Amino acid sequence: MNILTSYDFYISTYGLGRKPIIPVELFLFWAQQATARIDKMTMKRTRQFNPIPDFIQFCCCQLAEHLYKADKARNTLAGGDDGILAIVPREVSVTKGVFPSANDFERQTMQIIHDWLSLEVAIDGRTPLISRGIG
Repeated sequence: MNILTSYDFYISTYGLGRKPIIPVELFLFWAQQATARIDKMTMKRTRQFNPIPDFIQFCCCQLAEHLYKADKARNTLAGGDDGILAIVPREVSVTKGVFPSANDFERQTMQIIHDWLSLEVAIDGRTPLISRGIG
């Protein structure tokens, strides 16, 4: 699977040179997870762009960070390390805090995709990247 962004874009354009949230060694995994979710929501319509426009790459970067932070938070609450535990979180309540439910997590995930890809962009002049009914 080709991912919708690169680490260079993540660092220089999305992050504007700030310290990255996702470590370089984990970036491809999380960008691939974000790409899979974007592909599912857009029925792979983003693949028709060559090169991939910045707004799609921004979506992929923000979603990758969201997925990474959720996984890291769940690992921390569960007493684990920063390794990859799972992608879909479950509700965890411990003295350190409460992790959002799976429904909240999915709602936030959908909102990120909707915010970036519900723009008035159509590949063939008629077909939007995502349905306006999301969100």
